[in-house]
Amino acid sequence: MHILLFCAYPYPATPEEPLFCGGQYHPYHLSKAFAKQGVTVHVIARQEESQPAYEVQQGITIHRYSSLYHFGGHRRGISFSRNRLRLTKKLLATHHFDWVMTFSPLTNELAILQQEGVRLFYMAPGVNVGYLTNLGISPKSIARRLFIKWISQPFQRRNMHQAERIFANCSSDRALITDYYHPNTPIGISSNGVDTETFHPGAAEKHDTISFLTVGRFSPEKGHLEVLEALALLHRQGAAPQCTFVGFIDDGAYLRTVRQRIAELGLITQVTIRTNVAERDMPGIFAQSHVLIAYSNGYDPLPSVLFQALASGLPVLSTDWPARRAIISDGQDGFLIPPRQPRLLAEKIQVLTSNRPMIETMGRAARKTACNSYDFKTLTADFLSHLS
Repeated sequence: MHILLFCAYPYPATPEEPLFCGGQYHPYHLSKAFAKQGVTVHVIARQEESQPAYEVQQGITIHRYSSLYHFGGHRRGISFSRNRLRLTKKLLATHHFDWVMTFSPLTNELAILQQEGVRLFYMAPGVNVGYLTNLGISPKSIARRLFIKWISQPFQRRNMHQAERIFANCSSDRALITDYYHPNTPIGISSNGVDTETFHPGAAEKHDTISFLTVGRFSPEKGHLEVLEALALLHRQGAAPQCTFVGFIDDGAYLRTVRQRIAELGLITQVTIRTNVAERDMPGIFAQSHVLIAYSNGYDPLPSVLFQALASGLPVLSTDWPARRAIISDGQDGFLIPPRQPRLLAEKIQVLTSNRPMIETMGRAARKTACNSYDFKTLTADFLSHLS
């Protein structure tokens, strides 16, 4: 099988770079897993400084183009690059591809794919209709809202209608796609995954004191303020644990609000903030911690950190979103907590803080869940069965 994969991010993902979004590594890990299965993989990616226009790495042929015409928030997933269009035409003229695969909407390339009769496989890591619900009234949010409505949504609709295969991350995303875009083909479900050889419990020594971890860009829907309210409730009882917030600064004003709230609640000695953390450091950060808190309050169905935490042997305190019920087994490898209920979150934090054996038992179950169901090798076999 021959696959041409469009990657919105520079490729390969560089471990030294700050982690902007967990999804930026999904095409990278999945393409490597494809190649290990004997699939011929070509990747079209944006060229960064010092990167060659063409190279082969780990059996994957990488074609890069230079362009300033990328738009769309931290992902910059929408491209109107003439160089990418020319490169696409060249590859389709000189190679045979069974499938073209993309994780973000294609633009000018759609007509070429249709003309050449190449089948499109659209993998939807998120649905822009869902992201609209996270946006506020700041100038930055208004600009993003206009971009999604007038540029991203029309192109995502065109991709959905042209695609021969569509996969969503979860059933709730599938419902969003079906209701809003009315695609012409049934939508499959394939969850995010994790490299269980990279993320594992032995990546670093754990802290002696039970410590909690929250990983996600600093943006309101990630729920940092609700986590702080839960920690403050425990602090007033003299039982607040240590917690580290790790994430990319997506919204500087929001990060300032988080810092201010930490000071107001008297949590300066309990809460640590780490920004611009490199991907290569994340396995160690997970392994050092004991529990992940993934308490989003907006559209954030299946962030990659859920799977990385499970693979690292961490129980997960998660918002009780429908998508996450299929991943987290309440009471076995974590707890599901209703959104915007910091008091209930505080209760679960206290349960785990006072019961280290429970953390260890749940951690073993979490690792088993990740290895059995969400390792990239397992997901790759599932993908190939649908594409063959």
